[in-house]
Amino acid sequence: MLMPKEQIRKRAKRVTKKLDEHPDETQQPQEPIETAPEWIVNTQQTSTPFGILNPDLKSYLRDMDKRLTNASQDDSEEYSMMIEATLSEMSSHELALSTDPECALMVEHMLKRVGDFEKRVFADALMGQINAVISNSFGSHVIETLLETSKGTIMRESNGDIAQPPNQDPESVGQLRTFTTLLNDLVEEILPFVGDLILNQNATYPIRYLLHLLSGDTSENVLKRSKKSKSWLNRNDNFDAVNEQQYEDEEYRPPKHFKELFNRLRKALFDSFSSPAEIRAFGVSDHGAPVLQLLLQYERNNGENDKTDSFLDSWLDGLIAQLQSSEETKQSGHITTTLLDTTASHTTETAIECASSSVFEEIWKLYFTAKGGTRCMKHPVGNFVYAKALARLGTDEYLNEEFVNAQLNETISLIRESGSKLIKTGRSGPLLAISDVVVARNVFKDEVLSMIMHCFGLSTTSTAQAKHIIPCILEMKRWKSYRRFHKETFENDEADEESSGDERKTNKKKKKDSGDDDIYTVPGAQLIQSIYQYGSPLNDKIIESVINLDTDKLLEICGSSSASRIIDGLIESDNIAFKYKHKLRLKLVGNYHLMADMRVGSRVAEKIYETSDGYFREKIANSLIEHEDYLAGSPYGKYLSRKVDLSLFRRRYDDWKEKTAQEIKNAGLNKINNIKKAPRVFNGKLANEMLSINQSEDKRGSKSSKKRKNASNEDTTSAETEDKADTRTRQEKREEKRQRKYEK
Repeated sequence: MLMPKEQIRKRAKRVTKKLDEHPDETQQPQEPIETAPEWIVNTQQTSTPFGILNPDLKSYLRDMDKRLTNASQDDSEEYSMMIEATLSEMSSHELALSTDPECALMVEHMLKRVGDFEKRVFADALMGQINAVISNSFGSHVIETLLETSKGTIMRESNGDIAQPPNQDPESVGQLRTFTTLLNDLVEEILPFVGDLILNQNATYPIRYLLHLLSGDTSENVLKRSKKSKSWLNRNDNFDAVNEQQYEDEEYRPPKHFKELFNRLRKALFDSFSSPAEIRAFGVSDHGAPVLQLLLQYERNNGENDKTDSFLDSWLDGLIAQLQSSEETKQSGHITTTLLDTTASHTTETAIECASSSVFEEIWKLYFTAKGGTRCMKHPVGNFVYAKALARLGTDEYLNEEFVNAQLNETISLIRESGSKLIKTGRSGPLLAISDVVVARNVFKDEVLSMIMHCFGLSTTSTAQAKHIIPCILEMKRWKSYRRFHKETFENDEADEESSGDERKTNKKKKKDSGDDDIYTVPGAQLIQSIYQYGSPLNDKIIESVINLDTDKLLEICGSSSASRIIDGLIESDNIAFKYKHKLRLKLVGNYHLMADMRVGSRVAEKIYETSDGYFREKIANSLIEHEDYLAGSPYGKYLSRKVDLSLFRRRYDDWKEKTAQEIKNAGLNKINNIKKAPRVFNGKLANEMLSINQSEDKRGSKSSKKRKNASNEDTTSAETEDKADTRTRQEKREEKRQRKYEK
């Protein structure tokens, strides 16, 4: 077989070697190699700025690290001896070990193992070279781990519990600085260079951690390693998997003088920028944006978000100064651009959250109304910022009520016009935000519900769409797209109705085994749960749509990890009437064994069982007893079988009833399944107090009170009569009667 010409390797023309006339000159030593040009940097020196470690020492420390990682701490004496031996070998090599590519991770492990005194010794050895260590790609991780493990040390020292060296000899041991003092010296050392360090890709993470430590904000969401660092640790380090981290039970509280250190560091950062434009450029960068967000949050917490010489005013392009000088405010090209930028949009979100109420009102008018709001909500990045700003309209209590109502009315119109585009592109943030805002403000609920239906192309009055409203919203598709996507379902509706139950179960099993992806979305489920909070009668149509779903579709929803949350919300919500919850439970009777066979459905079945009273728990147990063998063979069904305790129900029914009654009592469920009582109505008005003798409860309006059966009790005292007055609803009476019958 001949190869194509282009794949044949061609040799170059052979060059004959010619002897040089002066062979001695070619064998002379190459002197220029000894002195390299000044611009050439030795890469070995940059990766190991404090010299190269002895290979034998590195091998020994790596071996000890493996032994300590796999060793058990039960044998405390042997474990302590290994720790002491490792620390003695590390002594005087702390700087080189922290920046060595092979040993830096071992140093991090040791910092997580040792006590307060050993951490102080290690930190003291780094003093004077902190800037070099923190700028190193490996040393920065060591400093970050040192700060991470020092929270407990700082709190103990602030309480006067300072760790002492073991076997202290007053004549040979000098004065070792406390960790709080070392942290103060560390800040003093990096203070002159903080402007350059914060822009360094390695040093920015430890400095950010230091700022959080000084400010007291050490929550998990702000003290995360970078994605690259986490990925590397997952591949190359199993320390945290083998050794569980012992976190401090007590909440971290920094000493009072840390606030002064933080302010000095913050002022040094602010002074390192020559103009507000540099601050804005700093907030756009990948490394600077998280730091600026922290500084903006600190200004808000300390009431400095109204000052003109602040990070917030610099980021907003002087908007605060314009408001204080009564100048006409204008849109900033910087803010307009950052609203749509992948990195800078996070900083703008934080600025919107941290701005005062008066400044926020001006931001909303400038950037989130009319065309600006429409452009922002349609953008793949800007819609998140728009949703965050819209959410503040419902949470900020200091906003003017007239301003909020006017802006909500305008926003509803904007979303209604652009709703179809939002659904098609999956921009669900504004829809969820406006729904939560009207619930919080208790206004415009009817208008927002109508707007949501319009965005999906649905109508609550259409009988043809009634059973498709919930699946359509869950899939986040408009009605036309939903019909096209489920074309076969609409065409074969009649055939499905004529098919037997066994055929439907077989089809469902085939669909389950085929491994189809979950078509339901999390935003769709969140939107339905938000509509639940509207209260009756606005949410009645949505709830009825859930209950009136076909059993197969309802089981499919229960088996979806995202869509099943609407079942949880319906069962747990206080804004949904008990009758709807009871209808849902009844509809699923006979199918609980199928739900239990699903990974997610088993959890939903357990939720329904836990929130049911004794009467309905018995009903569920009776429906499951004939499928006990089926549940025993199911990988998930056995959990529901244990929850219900079918073996006890089958063998000793009375003991099961007693146990169930005790579980209901311990769970704090009342006789109507822990449902919040609806407000009482008297003559068409809400009655907050107990009903008196002459008052009657009637949700339809005024009605004369019924005559009391025993007229002889009229001369009893009013107090005794109030004690005897029955103020319960008919539903409560029925539930109590049914419960008494069950307990017998």
